Amino acid sequence: EFSGIPYTTYGYDYLQRILSIPLLHDPGTPYEVTWDSYSNGGVSMLSAIINKTTGRLTWDFAQEYLFDPLGIPRENLHWSQYGDIASNFSMNPGSSGLAMYPQDMAKIGYLYLNNGTWDGTQIVSSDWIEISQTDNPGAVVYGYLWWLSWGVSPEYYLAGGANGQKIVVVDEIDMVIIITAHQDELQDELINNYIIASAIT
Repeated sequence: EFSGIPYTTYGYDYLQRILSIPLLHDPGTPYEVTWDSYSNGGVSMLSAIINKTTGRLTWDFAQEYLFDPLGIPRENLHWSQYGDIASNFSMNPGSSGLAMYPQDMAKIGYLYLNNGTWDGTQIVSSDWIEISQTDNPGAVVYGYLWWLSWGVSPEYYLAGGANGQKIVVVDEIDMVIIITAHQDELQDELINNYIIASAIT
């Protein structure tokens, strides 16, 4: 159970499960973001919207428009698939289940470091890259799916995954850091006091 919501990885009707969770705040109204309010439901719904509007799995869509342009072959990836038995519908979860090699994670970081441009081609909107790094008002420093550093210099932003996986982007010193070790309590110290510190001294 997390935030009072029973935790389930697979549900009989995964999308309905998300939609059945009561709203804590009206859409568009300010609210305080805390660790307890973190939720995967919104980005999972985004995956379902991509699936429904394109008629393709999110993986297939992302393969064409993101992974292939970055030179990440499909065989380098694994993305879980949720089955919705009630409606005979399957989807890739937008919030989890994507396994990548470290060198391919680094390509995602490098894409962000270069404002969405890869090999001279704009893959992701530079406006999206910028707003992804913009703090939303609240207690947790979080952009659009990226955690933002606070109280450190140089500042950075990171994508965090299960078991300690991280893509860290440090724009100021043109650096991307990839971590795949499950030592969360040591990672901040490693990033701030060793990796970044050694690059700026």
